[in-house]
Amino acid sequence: MILILSLLSQISLSFSSPSFIHDNNLNRSAGILYEIWHCQAAQAMAQVKDSGSPQLTVETVIQSQETFTLDDVYPASKGPYPSEDIWNVQPLELGFYCLCAKRSLNDSDLIPECPMRAQVAKRHAELLVSGGFDYIAVDVTNWPQVNPATEVAILNPLENLFDLWLDLRANNIPTPQIVVWVDSPVAAYPDGSQTTWSCLDNPNKALG
Repeated sequence: MILILSLLSQISLSFSSPSFIHDNNLNRSAGILYEIWHCQAAQAMAQVKDSGSPQLTVETVIQSQETFTLDDVYPASKGPYPSEDIWNVQPLELGFYCLCAKRSLNDSDLIPECPMRAQVAKRHAELLVSGGFDYIAVDVTNWPQVNPATEVAILNPLENLFDLWLDLRANNIPTPQIVVWVDSPVAAYPDGSQTTWSCLDNPNKALG
């Protein structure tokens, strides 16, 4: 799987068309797709670096003129890796960033401690606001069910982003709104598993 990231990529949660207004004279708003699910991919790239191997992306593999292939991104002899998703490019300013961090002692050991979370959240807010974006749309449509994978990929980094941007707003630093793009294929799962949309619709569960 190829990992596609967009660097440009009072907080709100919405399941309908956003109605935030950036320019009252134009009566319109602007948003951008924002991905958060790459915590384990960032952790994998840190593991590659720690092993002494080059941190390769799709871009650097192409630029190597066949010196490297995509099979070289994660050297098998130095694995296993938490993820084998391949970054298209290395983000210029912040490197292979992510937003995960354990929020309680009961959190899964699969959740990595991503460095520079506050710096990433602040810089992204600055870039987005200066770019004229009113909201970000966080795509979680590939994770319709709450399970350990969804916790690591979506729920944990999303909750951290909420908190980090709320902290910025408390210090008079503007951030975009947050809209979560969910998939709702079923109202409930037969095995009792919670749907992601209902989890996010319950503030005590989603934000607690």
